[in-house]
Amino acid sequence: MQSYELKFLECLELRGVSKRTKIDYFRRIKPLERYYSKDPTTLSIQQIREYFLYLIRVKKLGAATLKSTYFSIRFFYVHVIGFKKEDFNFFKPKIEFKLPVVLNRNEVKKIISSIMVYDYKILLTLAYQCGLRVSEAVKIKIADIDGELKTITIRNSKGNKDRAVPLPENLYFQLREYWKTHRNTKLLFPKRKSKSKEFNRKNTTDHISIRTAQQVMHLAVKESGISKKATFHTLRHSYATHLLEAGVNIITIQQFLGHSNLRSTIIYLHLTNVTEKRSVEILNELMKHF
Repeated sequence: MQSYELKFLECLELRGVSKRTKIDYFRRIKPLERYYSKDPTTLSIQQIREYFLYLIRVKKLGAATLKSTYFSIRFFYVHVIGFKKEDFNFFKPKIEFKLPVVLNRNEVKKIISSIMVYDYKILLTLAYQCGLRVSEAVKIKIADIDGELKTITIRNSKGNKDRAVPLPENLYFQLREYWKTHRNTKLLFPKRKSKSKEFNRKNTTDHISIRTAQQVMHLAVKESGISKKATFHTLRHSYATHLLEAGVNIITIQQFLGHSNLRSTIIYLHLTNVTEKRSVEILNELMKHF
């Protein structure tokens, strides 16, 4: 690891940045180094500006990728090298407003029903019924499940926060039966197979990989015949929308999802008009005898 990489890593660690964010930040800075074939610490703000013009004009990167690249590079030069934030005013990331893909309940059932491997069926069921990110679902530990309160504690989630989410009672009993198929002492979803002859699913500390979970979802959507561009994360979007349609308070949904900002949760209001109709019904009921 080069000198600047060590400094970058130290800075990220001191700021409590998650492992995934660290990997992403390094992934954004390395192409800049390759582009100039120079130590990035020697580059001027003008060279960085020219690099972004290259990304826009030649590489034709999308708005989301440009935005991630911009904030990663700006973080490096401001917090590691000592540039001013104002030096980066040459670029203004576009904010795209795109509504997420959402499945209705029958579509969710159809997708999950198409999965033949029990481990994956339970994994996707849990992700939907608890509104989990793929990185959260695969890492669930036995100790994080509270059978009495019927909750799951999500550890070190996005933003390095813990949160408790309700665990539907029927799913709780399904998880108990599922656990009996492997009896791993720590993990709910231990890795299924390994090339190692010494592999023992009961004792392994490796969980089903994020990539595998994503591939399972992709294949399940294809197998179900559903034409929507649904991903593993679509299960989380669908969970939030279905709760909203059922009348759950949006602040409660925010807490279940672990959103720091309510604006991240409000997007689900754009995906359904059920709550609007219900509000009108309540208003009419309140005012009819006034």
